[in-house]
Amino acid sequence: MIRVDSFLKDLFSKKDTVVGIDIGTSAVKVAVFRRTVGIPELVHADLKEISPLLEKKSRDFEIVEALKDLLKSFAGCSSLYVATVNCPQTAVRRLVVPRMPKHELKGAIKLHTAQYFPFPIESSYLDFEILPAKPDTEGGKMVVLAAVSPKKTVEDMLTLLASAGIRPAALVPAPLAAKFALSSNVSENKAMAILDFGFELTDLVILLRSGIVFSRSIPVAGKDFTQAMMASLS
Repeated sequence: MIRVDSFLKDLFSKKDTVVGIDIGTSAVKVAVFRRTVGIPELVHADLKEISPLLEKKSRDFEIVEALKDLLKSFAGCSSLYVATVNCPQTAVRRLVVPRMPKHELKGAIKLHTAQYFPFPIESSYLDFEILPAKPDTEGGKMVVLAAVSPKKTVEDMLTLLASAGIRPAALVPAPLAAKFALSSNVSENKAMAILDFGFELTDLVILLRSGIVFSRSIPVAGKDFTQAMMASLS
């Protein structure tokens, strides 16, 4: 799920075209990148609005049709697909843990999840990456970037994409997608705070040059601002 430092390079080593997909509450968005000399080039971006009020079966149908329409121009292309995955229980955390063999790390994180995640993760997928640590600041411990997402969220996403004829190369939590997009703009001695306002959730991500240092999903977002403005005008 993660592979932070080499993720994008790995994708473009396999295909010349990478398609990013974001299925939100009120819109389906795609961005198409082609490999060039230097950074990848954005060659196409589009979105289709969907109704957030539909029942699940009708909403899923609308999402699949939106994906097919947005990607019809690239139907014959050999591309890799990457989709963001997000819900209140999809989370990314930077953890500092005692040093241990890598094969023991997943079990250790699961044993102490209450320290790291404010919800149970027994029914979630867990992935992690060991990050470089500075002994003078981390006390010689391991620094780990861990990501969890409910199995149902992941499996529902895979089902939707399969219905549109898409087999994704990766599912990426929204905070990591923000990191991939903007980390090159982070200066050496300053932090960057990213606020991504969705329909139901707002993602707050704080980046340093070394990567994500803080990430939270906040249950106050676009629909709340809209309701507040409508209430003040009524």
